[in-house]
Amino acid sequence: MGNYNEAIESFDKAIELDRKSIEAWEGKGEALKALHRDTEANQAFAKAKELGYTKKRIVFQPLSECLFDPFSYFIPHTPKCL
Repeated sequence: MGNYNEAIESFDKAIELDRKSIEAWEGKGEALKALHRDTEANQAFAKAKELGYTKKRIVFQPLSECLFDPFSYFIPHTPKCL
């Protein structure tokens, strides 16, 4: 089981930097969903959808592959992270 609380904190930081980050909202929703925090997860998914989320657009790699630079996880075209 991953550290979803830490992931939520990271997604919150990314959202602070870019409130329009679809990837951050979607990732936060997935982490909240994993913790069975369904109301909050649905709010995050709704925000991602409002910003233009489509399942085809976002492809996440395991976070462990992005640990060399945690913020690269949110930067488009980073080789191992998107």
